[in-house]
Amino acid sequence: MASANRGARALGRPFVGPRRLAQPGSPLQALRVWVGGAALLVFGCGGPAEAQDPRDILGDELAYDSEEAERGPKAPADPLDRPATEAECRQAFAHIHQLGTENAARAETDPEVARKIRAGAQSVQAKADLERDVKRCLAENVSAREARCYAHIKLASTEEAQEAEFERCSVYQ
Repeated sequence: MASANRGARALGRPFVGPRRLAQPGSPLQALRVWVGGAALLVFGCGGPAEAQDPRDILGDELAYDSEEAERGPKAPADPLDRPATEAECRQAFAHIHQLGTENAARAETDPEVARKIRAGAQSVQAKADLERDVKRCLAENVSAREARCYAHIKLASTEEAQEAEFERCSVYQ
């Protein structure tokens, strides 16, 4: 021990014996506390297999002794909070196509061109476009509420007002 003390003094540091390292506030004590805490976290807490499913205790209600549990059963869901049916999508997009045709015809100054635009809405290409939009509506799960909103949009006098109507319906996504 004397040789260890002599070597520490030669380096200009005081000798720190094993008792001094284990005292409160020493670096070794801090390391012990940290390692012990980490070990407790790692080994003391069980893995995911020990967690219990709350439904085992509460059942399907998942509310215990709360206002929600006292209110009773939930109100039935809104019937429009579902994906739109094919008929709803068809009605919505037929109306959107009609609005587009009417807006384009109103923008024309020549009555003959406006008549051709309105006649073009009955063309084979217009019907194919409608079918494409209906399929996209169904594929994107547009809500019934949104589809019904689009089906009832009014023809606006300006393009900005018409865009505002579409924005109002898009909130129901």
